[in-house]
Amino acid sequence: LYIAAGRMGLWVMDADEDPASRPPDVARIDDAPGVNAGNQTSRRWCTDVEFVTVGGTTYLLALFASKDDTKVRVHKLVSARKVINDFPEQTGHELVPWKNIPIGRHPALATCNEGADVSRSFGFSMAIDVIDAGTSYLYIAMGEHGIARLHLTTANLGSPFLWPVPDTQWG
Repeated sequence: LYIAAGRMGLWVMDADEDPASRPPDVARIDDAPGVNAGNQTSRRWCTDVEFVTVGGTTYLLALFASKDDTKVRVHKLVSARKVINDFPEQTGHELVPWKNIPIGRHPALATCNEGADVSRSFGFSMAIDVIDAGTSYLYIAMGEHGIARLHLTTANLGSPFLWPVPDTQWG
């Protein structure tokens, strides 16, 4: 069971069929601190999780939101599962994500005057639309900034580099 735990980050809990037999194993997968997974200094909230299979690989997507600084952190599901198996009931073994995709602000709202009430973007939730085995769209609710859409493909998720960058479209 994967849990978007707000300020506490992304967690995994072992869902035992007989929970009375023992307490569940729980571990933190990600707290969005940046490059150093052990540095717990994130100001982002993990607000949602989704799963998507693209090009035969299943990914765990975690939405980490902060005002004007929302990111989708992509983990290979096989790596995320290892955290609970190798380090149950612990923190300090968080993963560096496979991909870290910045969402930003809606372009039409990015140039608001400083004297005006500035609209802030914040990622609230995600939904997946599977097109075919190699293509999916990820929709992200961004509050006052509307909906952001990422085009996820085998090419931009399969490579260890974020190239080509998923194209963010706004609506």
